[in-house]
Amino acid sequence: MPSEKRKKPVTFARTCCGVSLDARERQKGVNGVLVLGRPSAPYDRLCQVVQQALVQLDAEPAKCQDDPKLLEVYGIITPPAVLCNGRLILCGEDGTSCDLEELLKTALGI
Repeated sequence: MPSEKRKKPVTFARTCCGVSLDARERQKGVNGVLVLGRPSAPYDRLCQVVQQALVQLDAEPAKCQDDPKLLEVYGIITPPAVLCNGRLILCGEDGTSCDLEELLKTALGI
């Protein structure tokens, strides 16, 4: 058996933290950063953290939508989530367990 350490796909799948930008199909017609979720503390926190990161990057502010119907439209099972130019970059957590600024920088091509 190989003794090399393996990444933990369970955690990765659960949080989507740093999900590859090509891992999900791009949502057409969505520009900028969109934060989706149900009204909740993690959603509020994520929206705030994303807005702060975008200010640091001198980028357009995010649109925050706490509409459960939009979660269905985008096929998001584990809200809250962040989409950047139509690609899912984070879901299932409030953005505190990964470098959100770095994720946004990569996703926006800054």
